[in-house]
Amino acid sequence: MTRTTGTIGIQPATALRAPARAGGDDAPGARAVEPVAHSTSIDYDVHGLIGVRLVDPAPVDTRMVERHLRGFAAPLRREPDLVVRFVDRLPVDGLRCVDVDRSGFTDEGFFVRCRGARAGWVRVPFDRLGAPCELVSERGLGHVPYLKPVLRLAALQRGYVPMHASAFEWNGAGVLVTGWTHGGKTSALLAFAEHGARFIGDDLVFLAGDGGRMFGMSTPLNVSTAQLGQSERLRRNVGRRQLLALRGLDSLDRTEEQLSRRWPRGAYPLALLRRAMRPVRRRVNVHMAPERAFWNGVRPTAEPRTLFLMMSHRQAGVSVEPTDPMDVAERMIHSLRYEDLGLLAEYSAFRFAFPQPRQANDLIERAHEIAHARLRQAFAGLDAYVVRHPYPPPLRTLFDVMSPLCEGEPTSRAAT
Repeated sequence: MTRTTGTIGIQPATALRAPARAGGDDAPGARAVEPVAHSTSIDYDVHGLIGVRLVDPAPVDTRMVERHLRGFAAPLRREPDLVVRFVDRLPVDGLRCVDVDRSGFTDEGFFVRCRGARAGWVRVPFDRLGAPCELVSERGLGHVPYLKPVLRLAALQRGYVPMHASAFEWNGAGVLVTGWTHGGKTSALLAFAEHGARFIGDDLVFLAGDGGRMFGMSTPLNVSTAQLGQSERLRRNVGRRQLLALRGLDSLDRTEEQLSRRWPRGAYPLALLRRAMRPVRRRVNVHMAPERAFWNGVRPTAEPRTLFLMMSHRQAGVSVEPTDPMDVAERMIHSLRYEDLGLLAEYSAFRFAFPQPRQANDLIERAHEIAHARLRQAFAGLDAYVVRHPYPPPLRTLFDVMSPLCEGEPTSRAAT
């Protein structure tokens, strides 16, 4: 069943109130920036778990949030868990710096300097993250810092485990694929998409603490040139100009490989080529809507039955073997810590600014302990396997070795 996009909720400014804070009016971030006279809002309801409201965003701000919350625009019938209020300018006169030109604090709260479409300030209530709270951002930055970490904390607060993972439904059974960054999760997704799997989520998946359900985020897939090269159907979804740019990048990669065999690693021509290729690689990434990659559609949720841990190795061939799901839980808690490094660094700066015990955020400080216990509970009873593969992963081989381990057999095949 394909998820449909809901309508955009428009709310009057009088309906938008920052939640009451336990610390009282003198707590950091307690005083809200006054909204404009005729403010509007855009609501997002993420699987009924997390409600997000944008107030007075610029178009560039809305586009940024849409990349993360694509498909979830719908009027909220409850108070939002996160309000992001956009203003023309945040008053930071008299800012006491923690990290010069990056973060600081005033009596109004803690501020982080954000560099998106343009540089500007965002007020972040670190003591309230995970509970209903409000971020205040200067308008037009094209970036809300820590949006994904805040979503992860809100899910954790509601009894879920936020995972760096991919998920799909294969013949009625849920499959959860996890691993370190660039470990092959999206390749596994695309391998099964070719044969009729239904997309659930990529990059961020919310897993119920009892393992009963998993919910995914419908963010665009980041498809690599190697993955496109293995799928004619994926290539048909890419424009001619972008394909030419990708082929040019492949040619540069081959040139770099040839030069690296002739010259030392730090040789000037090689270093010059690598510097020139960095911005090129960033510009030619292919971001593809899941509906275009998965011909059999998307689903919002499924019950996980099979768990795969993806790892690359410097060997030929793909191997798969059973593993203890508790071993996967132990590994993935460190992946979660890695994902939260940026948030934890700024939280430490916040605590430097506001060292009083009442300003501590117990959820942030115990997040990994809570997630660890829930991961072990959620993974118990799942059939778990570790898949080791060369990089880039061969899609057809991934499907061949993984599909027999998933419950059921495919009922249909991709059209040629």
